[in-house]
Amino acid sequence: MLHLNQFSWVLSGFIKVAIVAVAIAGIIKLQQPQLQQLSARDVASAEDQRQEALNLALMNRSPSFGFDNVLADWAFLNFVQYDGDTGTRKTVGYPLAPKYFDIITRLDPRFVDSYVFLSGIMSYQMGMPKEAIALMDRGTSALTPKDHPRAFLVWRLKGLDQLLMANDLKGSQFSYDQAGDWALASSDASVRQVGPIFKQTAEFIRTDPNNKTVLLWSWSAIYDQAVVTRDEVTQARAREMLLKIGAIERNDEKGNTYFELPPSPKSEPKSKSEPAPTPTATPRASPIPSIEPSPTLKPSI
Repeated sequence: MLHLNQFSWVLSGFIKVAIVAVAIAGIIKLQQPQLQQLSARDVASAEDQRQEALNLALMNRSPSFGFDNVLADWAFLNFVQYDGDTGTRKTVGYPLAPKYFDIITRLDPRFVDSYVFLSGIMSYQMGMPKEAIALMDRGTSALTPKDHPRAFLVWRLKGLDQLLMANDLKGSQFSYDQAGDWALASSDASVRQVGPIFKQTAEFIRTDPNNKTVLLWSWSAIYDQAVVTRDEVTQARAREMLLKIGAIERNDEKGNTYFELPPSPKSEPKSKSEPAPTPTATPRASPIPSIEPSPTLKPSI
């Protein structure tokens, strides 16, 4: 039998537990509507992801009846909508992006502008450069400089990913060399002008891949690419890397951001592998033509 003081202690303990239990129940009841809303959003998001995955699987299996380009267009437009759902992308990321790009590049490997989005999301957001490069191989295998005035762009994007993400210096050198050859063969005079710069960059990668100017050009290209595709995550990453190598952030007269290296001390001898001054009239560090997708978002083949 319990003594009176023991009974009082046990009773006091039960009362305290009961009070805590009631309090917790009250808190749960007050928060129940919010919890139900959160659960509903999670289920809806998961259901949306599952439904879109089913749509992509169906598209991947469906015959095109000779309209590969049309289906690639449709897939790309769906990806643009998928990418534009900023809230969901911040929450769940881009799990379906590889499926979109697999379909687009399989159906229309000459869809040049799509590779800008592919590179930015798969390599720099998802950390899948090898997979991105494998998909870009479809473009470099299917395209020629005669197919599209900016066909060189696929080689250039591939070279950037190889240099900055895959640590494939030999592959990056080859890609930049090819980008130079294709740019020189372009029907666009402005593109032909930058062909020698890509050839020069290939040589820099071979002799001094850690050259700050090469890194400046490369990360500046990624930054500009992210601005065009409104990829804030990749934009922030490129900015961080540019500042890390000692670049200075500036704005031109139109308010556009660009980066440049501070001038070297006059007393310090220049490295033999230091690139020549950038042959461009603007203060941008990346000596490349605009990567902004064409108005039609399709190559005129």
